[in-house]
This record gives sequence, structure tokens and C-alpha cells, in this order.
Amino acid sequence: MIYSECVTNRTPFLEITYPEIERQNRTSPFNFFHLNRRNPERKIFIKSFNEQEFVGEEVCRLRGIRSAHYFLVGINPNTILKYTRSNYYGDVRNNNFKFMIGSYDFRDYNKEYFDLSSIDLGDNALDTILNMCPNEENRDEVLNEILELMALDIFMGQEDRCSKNVMIEKDKNGIIHLAPIYDFQYALKNPSLYYENDIMSLRDNRDYHRFMDEYSHFRDLLDFYSDEDLYTITQSAFDKNSMRIPDGHKKYLKQYSNNRRQLIKNILK
Repeated sequence: MIYSECVTNRTPFLEITYPEIERQNRTSPFNFFHLNRRNPERKIFIKSFNEQEFVGEEVCRLRGIRSAHYFLVGINPNTILKYTRSNYYGDVRNNNFKFMIGSYDFRDYNKEYFDLSSIDLGDNALDTILNMCPNEENRDEVLNEILELMALDIFMGQEDRCSKNVMIEKDKNGIIHLAPIYDFQYALKNPSLYYENDIMSLRDNRDYHRFMDEYSHFRDLLDFYSDEDLYTITQSAFDKNSMRIPDGHKKYLKQYSNNRRQLIKNILK
């Protein structure tokens, strides 16, 4: 999909302009704007348009999982004006804007944040993370969050849950949790159930069954997704953002959704 196929005249977006003070970030693949602790507005991260971010957020909403919030932004890099206003796609479609995906910085500045790339995960990454928890209750919470993340990724066919795409937050009492999930861009494409992240790799049926035997709740999570329809979820995500699924993409999404459900059901046998 490309944005022009998905947007309508009622698609909301955020108009972004480049104040001079923010120009130094224009060449970064993840541009961010001058919003920080001294500024009541939050930092905005920008990336290329893709439908997967909206779908991932909707799956998280379905499961009650915290995630980044994604929205359409229109960027005019040639205009040095005051920062933003809310608008609609139809109002500026002839103004040569570049359309991308935006998300607000979800971090709470009263907490500490670090991604898994900053941790020595050792030979057993899952135990390393769980051993960071100060008590058993927190350990159970974090384990459940990791299992939720893995099941969601498998359902969507996520292919890029690398260490930089998993962030941990820590409060002043040492309690940790997974930060809101972000970066779903490399999903909805994987034809197999092969899944790998820096915590755990599941390559075949034996790996899945071995993991489900050790963590029975993971079986329950996969069973939940075996009855879910990614096409319907995508439609819901697009409706909430006043976008449309292009006719030429509907067949692919329906086939992909059926494929994911069947693969998960085969694993659960």
C-alpha cells in the first residue's frame, strides 16, 4: 500500500513544518522535533508511511496491550513556519506535502527507559530479563508481557523484533515492565511461523511445543489468535483513522489472515 491509495478527503493528519531549530534532524531516518521536558508538548517520531503500524496498534488495543499511537502526518520540508495545526488530507493534497507516519514519545520522564541492545542478555535472555525484577509478582507480570509480545508478533508475522525494538521501563522502586510496543513495520509479510527475537527463537513445531510445555499461558495466547481475522482488524484500524483498504490489497490481506490462522492452528494440534 501507499498513502495515496489509503487516504480519503476526511483522513485526519498532523501538518508538520520545520522550524529552523529543528533542521539538524532532517536527515535522520527517525526525525524528531524539538519537544522535550521544558516543552509541554511531546516529541514526535516520524517514519515512512506503512499500514502495519496502524494494524499493530489495533491488535494491541484488542488485547489491552500498551503500544505507541500512530497517525498520519504531512510534512512540508520547504516551509519554515510555526509548529503544527490539525487538519485534513483534503485540505492540503495539492500543497506538495510528503505523507508519513507519526507517533508521540510515550516515555514518562519519571521513569528510566532502555532497550534490550543496552543489556548483556547472556545465554538465556528471558531469564536475564526476569532476574531484573525485584519480586515474584513483577516477574510474573513481565513474563506475561513478553509472552503477549511474542504471540502478537507471531500472529502478525513480525520479522524485525530486534533488541532495539523492545524497550523496558523502570520506576523509582525498581519495578520493570515492557514499555509500550512499537515498530510493526516489518509485519504482514512473513509466510511461515518462523519467529526470532533477541529473547527467544521459535523455528519449528518442536520449538513451539517445547516452549508451550514450559509456559502453558503461551498456548492460550496463540489459541486466542487462531480465531482472529487480520483482515477485519486491518479494516477496523483503517476505519478509526478514516482511511480505506485499497481494493487491490484486500485479497492479499484476506489470504494472509487465513494463512496465519491455519499455521497457528497447526502448531496447536
